Amino acid sequence: MKGIVRVPSNFFATQPALPRALVTGANGFMGQYMQRVLMDWRGGYDMTLTDIGGEPSRGYQILHSSASSRAVPYAYEPCDLRDGDRVAAFLKNERSFDVVFHVAGLFDYAASVEDLRKVNVEGAWNLIRALASHGIDGSAAKPKRIVVWGAGGVYDFAKESPAKETSPTNPKGGYLTSKYDEEMMMLEWGARLGVPVTILRPCGVYGSGSRYGVALSIMLAARGGMGPFYFGPGNTRAGMVHALDVCRAAAFLANRIEGEGQIFNVNDDCDDIVQPAYRTVELMRSCAERLDFPLLPINFPIGIMRFFIGNLRKKAAKKNRVSILTEEMTDLLAYDALLDASKLRALGWRPSWPDSLEGLLTTIEEYEKEDSL
Repeated sequence: MKGIVRVPSNFFATQPALPRALVTGANGFMGQYMQRVLMDWRGGYDMTLTDIGGEPSRGYQILHSSASSRAVPYAYEPCDLRDGDRVAAFLKNERSFDVVFHVAGLFDYAASVEDLRKVNVEGAWNLIRALASHGIDGSAAKPKRIVVWGAGGVYDFAKESPAKETSPTNPKGGYLTSKYDEEMMMLEWGARLGVPVTILRPCGVYGSGSRYGVALSIMLAARGGMGPFYFGPGNTRAGMVHALDVCRAAAFLANRIEGEGQIFNVNDDCDDIVQPAYRTVELMRSCAERLDFPLLPINFPIGIMRFFIGNLRKKAAKKNRVSILTEEMTDLLAYDALLDASKLRALGWRPSWPDSLEGLLTTIEEYEKEDSL
């Protein structure tokens, strides 16, 4: 992350005691934002970071702000959550964690059902089972909370939008089904094993550093990859939220008793409750114009887009390749997909990026500075 410099562990002789946090998926898009939030959250956290790959390391991350600079301790340990024995061995050697932020997951609509379940469901099971064993042998205490990244797309938006946490669910496809199964498993076994779990269900997440999801649409538009066309009825609306605000919601809920065993939607203020939601076509047209690829002032049936995506997938399969585009990714263009985050707001949380369009246009500027488009 920008503004973070890692230095040797002896850079400071002493450091104040900080609450301890484990962040899974630490090298990914959301994991890096989670680190950034925790460094400055109410004095900071002593972080243990894990992901697939990399070498073990330990030291301090330096947070530079306009007022001062300070150091926050970190340790990185590679661990594949699909390997239950490796997870158990890794956590057995760790001290107690106050909070676990389970960010890791396979976010890929084109991935096989087997791969999605191995990472999202079995990986989460390996994690909670190992964490629950803490305290049994006296080596460490169980964490006070596990905050789990779920998926806002699991709702049946055709029946209700904005969707509440109690709204009907209808996860479509392998990815959303695996995330829903992960959520339900973690809530059930968290209660059985005495490890309180909180589930986050964010809507469409954006922010610099992302290369998939909402970011894929922006990048395709930036390269003219979608042509000057908008597919869909033109009157549907989709919820958006900045990655920073998802991670701020996770940190906010981590120590609140109201979060135990609960699911929380995360949406910015453009949700048709706090303020009117943007139509998806408005967001796409504004982003396309900003990228100098304006869209035509007409809409095309979404079936055409699905037809072309289906053909691309067939052609890719013949060459033993996998297309990054799937028919499921067009669903958000077919109907409203907004989340009602009133439950989270009632506790006092507010997004730092409340306006979807302003946040997306700012993210495009950040992509350009990074030369990512």
